[in-house]
Amino acid sequence: MSKVLDKIEFKCKSCGYIEYIPKKVVDSLDSLLGRPNFPPTFSCENCHSGSMYPINYKSPKGIVYKYDD
Repeated sequence: MSKVLDKIEFKCKSCGYIEYIPKKVVDSLDSLLGRPNFPPTFSCENCHSGSMYPINYKSPKGIVYKYDD
């Protein structure tokens, strides 16, 4: 699969909604706004109250984040 088409799976901790966000976007935001030991997150567009967390994501800094229920 091309790096341009790679997507990261995110899941909302409130409603369980799953969304795929382009890896390029996630990497860019993580590099600009990322904090150690805290994965990149997005607001849930489904329930509008929860946060989306990556299911399994390795940041450009080499940190691996895995979703935990």
